[in-house]
Amino acid sequence: MRHENAIGGNYPTVLALDLGNPFGWAVNIGRDIHGGVEKFVKAKEESEAQRWLNDSIALLRPSCIVFENAPFQQGHAAQTWHSQRGIMAAVCQGYGLLYEGIAVGTIKKHITGSGKFSKPKRKSDPEYKMLTGLRERYKIEATDWNEADAIGVLLTALETGVVEREGE
Repeated sequence: MRHENAIGGNYPTVLALDLGNPFGWAVNIGRDIHGGVEKFVKAKEESEAQRWLNDSIALLRPSCIVFENAPFQQGHAAQTWHSQRGIMAAVCQGYGLLYEGIAVGTIKKHITGSGKFSKPKRKSDPEYKMLTGLRERYKIEATDWNEADAIGVLLTALETGVVEREGE
């Protein structure tokens, strides 16, 4: 999904990731943010994630990759996160790309003002606060929780100095 004029300032292209399955992503191109979600086939999620990342780097040519640093998960989510984290590190090193993790609480606090909340357990639960924060603070209408998290990672990286503006 494209979110027009969401960024104030000129930044190099940055690819932001919310590792997992589904896998959220966001990238800034000029002042616009493009984002989405990839759902990998469970039996092939490692190879599909690696292929997606290689293709995205080749196409977008980001200056760096930022990701939600969320290593403490339960069950299959932990295995998926750590596997994708390793794949991301190897791919970035192969391209000579810098990569940086941003703590979950830092992202939540930056976008919503509160660093302590979790995703709802069911779609029928109250709305996820990251979606509300993006809508209220940035006028971004993300519809998927994982895309919202990736956009949050991107905006936090750009606005807190993890990534410097061009010309600085």
